[in-house]
Amino acid sequence: MFELSKQFRFEAAHTLERRVDTESSRRVHGHSYRAKVTVRGSVDAKSGMVIDLALFERALCDARNGLDHRLLDDVPDLGPSTLENLSAWIWRRLEAKCPGLCKVAVYRDSEGDACTYYGTGPLWRASGLAENQGDYREAQQAPRKSDGVASPVSEIVKQILPEILSEVRNGIGHDRWPKP
Repeated sequence: MFELSKQFRFEAAHTLERRVDTESSRRVHGHSYRAKVTVRGSVDAKSGMVIDLALFERALCDARNGLDHRLLDDVPDLGPSTLENLSAWIWRRLEAKCPGLCKVAVYRDSEGDACTYYGTGPLWRASGLAENQGDYREAQQAPRKSDGVASPVSEIVKQILPEILSEVRNGIGHDRWPKP
């Protein structure tokens, strides 16, 4: 299994409603951002690649063009222009074009800020990251080792294994996976 990453930079302005630093955040101001997009998968036997870098670059250009030199408040489907929403917006823009997409990170290097989004598929739920998300209450209510009960990880994996296999076989898009 390999992870392959590419980065792009974009400049954008926004306003933001906050509880602290409210005056400066409400004024239009700009930031320099850096996004790092990572795909995960096996190397295709014919091409020798996880994903063709030219196709990866095209997909990233589409996302960058939707954000670069824009007023983020006006970007459709973004919501408040936080690092969290930027990461999720980029994910949504890329997930159909980047088989094996596993994470999107957005950085404001000048401030030392970063946010990473892992999506919401079965691999994400199995990772344990779902435990802090209200969308996956079964993960929140699962017994913990501290309760004197064995770890629920194997039970969760058994429940979602068919979905994971389907995602791997169909989502990555390589012909080398055997079909069920």
